[in-house]
Amino acid sequence: MEAELKRWRAILAHAFAVEKPGPAKPTDEEAAVIDRVLREVVRRRMTTPASIFLESVRPMTYLGSQAMHFFGPFMSVLVEPTAYRRFSDFLEKRGAVDYLVSRMDELERASS
Repeated sequence: MEAELKRWRAILAHAFAVEKPGPAKPTDEEAAVIDRVLREVVRRRMTTPASIFLESVRPMTYLGSQAMHFFGPFMSVLVEPTAYRRFSDFLEKRGAVDYLVSRMDELERASS
């Protein structure tokens, strides 16, 4: 009985755990894809509208990433499938918007 109780406590200990607040840490592959996208945003001088958009859809980023996964097979005709998947995987993380906005600001400062 005691062993069973310990097992269930171990299972439920992290049942409702969420990621730590703050910017998410991308993998090296994700960072390369993110930088490529954000450099294009900065090059087109769309940093402010992109930041406003990202902040306004912050609560919906997980749903947006799931929609990206759904449309992945169709998008593979237009963009590189691996990069697309890595970007959508990164958007699933809780601090993705924080990272994207801060990295976009860094790239903009570096370009000016």
